[in-house]
Amino acid sequence: MLSLASSAICQTTGSPKTYPVAALQQDLAFLKAKLSALHPALDMYTSAERLESCFDSLGKSIQQPLTELQFLSTIAALYPLLGDGHTLFLPGTDDQGRSYLPLNVTWLDEHLFITANGTSDEHLNAGREITRINGTPVASIMDTLLMHQIRDGRNTTYPRWIINNYFKEYYRFSFGEPPTFTIELKSERGFEKVVVGSLTSDSIRANINRNASPGMIANRSSGITMRFEKGDSVAVLTIPTFETKTLKSEYGQNAKREVMSTFAMMREHKTRKLILDLRGNQGGDPSLGKLLLSYLLDEPFTLVSKGPASGTSKPHRGPFTGQLVVLMDGGCFSVTGMVLSCLERDHRATFIGEEAGGNRTVISGSPKHVRLPNTGIDCYISTRLWRLTDGPNDGHGVMPTIAVRATIEDLLSGRDAVMDVALKALE
Repeated sequence: MLSLASSAICQTTGSPKTYPVAALQQDLAFLKAKLSALHPALDMYTSAERLESCFDSLGKSIQQPLTELQFLSTIAALYPLLGDGHTLFLPGTDDQGRSYLPLNVTWLDEHLFITANGTSDEHLNAGREITRINGTPVASIMDTLLMHQIRDGRNTTYPRWIINNYFKEYYRFSFGEPPTFTIELKSERGFEKVVVGSLTSDSIRANINRNASPGMIANRSSGITMRFEKGDSVAVLTIPTFETKTLKSEYGQNAKREVMSTFAMMREHKTRKLILDLRGNQGGDPSLGKLLLSYLLDEPFTLVSKGPASGTSKPHRGPFTGQLVVLMDGGCFSVTGMVLSCLERDHRATFIGEEAGGNRTVISGSPKHVRLPNTGIDCYISTRLWRLTDGPNDGHGVMPTIAVRATIEDLLSGRDAVMDVALKALE
């Protein structure tokens, strides 16, 4: 972990302000004390001795003044030991006006592909494979980014999902803010290099919209939606978040009413097959998760065995008892992981996609915000524990019944390979 942190630090141009070694050591000690005081399960995935050793090594690695981002990269090495996706560290400075690598990319099968071009250079079109950025091989870049990323337990799909959705932001966290990027691309003639300048988020978004091809349609969420496939025989219910406030503010939806109306609609259509799409749903309110489960289970259930939101819930009168297929990926986190875990324990669904990002057995949450006194880095530290089931904790999320991962060709064409498999499974 320390070698990766050092690699990132060496390549960081960072902001002009640096913090003296003494101030950084003070912030590190402050973070250690807050973690010890607030976190409910620091030893869930590592021993106290190993965590102490990591803090000691991090302290010894700070030999010179560092910028905020450089220090952030240093303390992010704690993530794999903590194994808690709700405990995270973020820059305290405002990102307004910051410049980034002007590309959207995705990491698939150990290759980094451009999925959207945020520049005016036609050499960087979607589908091109990147082999190096500013001289660093993409494998080394991804090692650094994934190692410096939150996760629940030993899960790796959640870190990969985050990086694939927010690559340019997390690249900045670990590799700083260079004014230009030398992009090495794989081509039929071998390799070619393209130099582009960093751009603001607004400029990148404008370029992506201008460069977008008809086949590469942006996947914009529309809140909770219901549609029917193959006539009325298959219903597809998409829930992008369990955050009721977000559903209200962004989509004007009353979450409870939306869920209730979708199942009423299925009853009207006499639908006996349901595809529940929870991909990218990072959680929200446990009460909404319980409401959904009350329409999917016909026996009393527990979303949480011990901890907040525990207790037995009753099924809805006349719940949906037909075939259920659930689509999931590494973005299924927090309350979504709880819902998936409950469905798995009840043997209720066929799961299609990738391992869920949230742990299936136990999670930490209810983070408290603290700010490091010198660098101003914002730290969110879990304070409570949710035991979902009394079974052993293997550090993983719910696993797919049928594993499916999209290819770059799928992404570029807009083909939903996971949905295709789900529809075939219901034939």
